[in-house]
Amino acid sequence: MKIAFLGSGLMGGPMAKNLAVAGFKVSAWNRTPSKAAFLKDFKVEVKTMPSEAVQNADVIISMLSDGNASQEIQNDEKLRLNLSPKSTWIEMGSIKPDESKAHSRKLGELNVEYLVLQYQVALKARKMVRSQLWLGAIDRFSQKWKMRSNLLVEQFLLGRRVLDN
Repeated sequence: MKIAFLGSGLMGGPMAKNLAVAGFKVSAWNRTPSKAAFLKDFKVEVKTMPSEAVQNADVIISMLSDGNASQEIQNDEKLRLNLSPKSTWIEMGSIKPDESKAHSRKLGELNVEYLVLQYQVALKARKMVRSQLWLGAIDRFSQKWKMRSNLLVEQFLLGRRVLDN
């Protein structure tokens, strides 16, 4: 499975690293290239354009700042051409419900499944005291993501490994 990570800053970078260390083929892009540079040490293919990162990806994880940033990337014609039909876009940025619905419609036109994954962590004295995960699909929630989400989210994306890095 090839995973593209768009946004490899404070949270996205460690997540992309953990997926690569776990054996997934990972490509990454970040608006500020220096924030993604460390990923090369973990065999992540760091790309200069988001359209390059998503090429041939089965899963695209968007960890951008907000809905507008995500929409800007999704409107890029080269990116749209490079999205694989039947791939899945997982939105992890801070995004409003109406933005999610619009993204789902536009990606659906390309036969790309759209999921929204939100994660909240409560810290006390820099230690995790509570976490909450919300995973949903706008139009449909396929059976494959009921199994895959556990693997990606619990073990590699949001596990203690990320918080300890």
